[in-house]
Amino acid sequence: MRIFLLQHGLKDRHTHFYGETLGWIGVLNGRGLSYEIFGHAEAAPDIVDECGATQLFSFVPGARTIADPVTDQLDSFLRYSRQFALDCAALSNKVEASDIVVVAFATERELFGTAQWLKTVPEARRPHLVFHFVTPDFRWAVSEDRATIKGDVAYYRYAANQIAAVSDRFHLFAGTEKLCRAMQGAFDRPVFAAPLPMTYPAATELPESPDDPDWAPAHVGYVGEYRREKGGEVLPEIIERFCAARPGRRFFLQVQNARQADAVRQRIGHLEALDLHTGQLSHRAYVSRLETLDILLLPYMPARYALRSSGIYAEGVAHGLRSEEHTSE
Repeated sequence: MRIFLLQHGLKDRHTHFYGETLGWIGVLNGRGLSYEIFGHAEAAPDIVDECGATQLFSFVPGARTIADPVTDQLDSFLRYSRQFALDCAALSNKVEASDIVVVAFATERELFGTAQWLKTVPEARRPHLVFHFVTPDFRWAVSEDRATIKGDVAYYRYAANQIAAVSDRFHLFAGTEKLCRAMQGAFDRPVFAAPLPMTYPAATELPESPDDPDWAPAHVGYVGEYRREKGGEVLPEIIERFCAARPGRRFFLQVQNARQADAVRQRIGHLEALDLHTGQLSHRAYVSRLETLDILLLPYMPARYALRSSGIYAEGVAHGLRSEEHTSE
């Protein structure tokens, strides 16, 4: 038996796929299992070497190509599921019936794509399949008690039915109990809880990079991807009010690109207490920044995180930050 770990988000150190892959490696090695890892086709060479991964997949989870906003959902579903199937063709001559193919970050696209690919594999050699769902569909509405979802589940149900038509050896998992219940409603099939394996090395355990900055002390910070669901739209106002209320305290803000940096500068570039960093940090620099903050700010949109965990939140707690929850209307 071999494990084929399909981690198509494994591309760089900017997202959680890298740490999750290290977590998978720790679990697999700990159990003495034979495995192969398949990441993104443009995965950084040092990550490929460290993880022993094969560069394969041509898109990352959540990729979108909006040709027409009206048909975007259908177009993305068909486009990326088909591409996932084409990418998986590289495994067709490798897999055997005793193997387990794990899709580490699954959505309805990967589910349907796997069904399309599996049709091309001789039935006697079709492997076991494991799909792990980390996030719900962001178009779904979540009830106030987080017990039910409302929204179009047709794509998920269709994809699961397509898998069932070609295999009776597939298993569905999700990262939290609440997400399990939501996904069971979408699939009308059992979904089991399985938290992702993850590693949280200290900064001193990570290799130095020549680009690592010398940190100016910061009291509050926002790190990782700067986007709407993580409070990107309200951050400038929060930072401005914080700097006015706490003069002398510095705020560290990380954004992904020059466009985002320009937008931030237009709003709050006048604040002397703002440390603005554009682009990725090395893994060591990222962890170092977490370890030296007093407060990690996570102004998440509640609906987006009602059924799932937050990787950055987990990292903050793992590196010594105390958890506090504040809500506002």
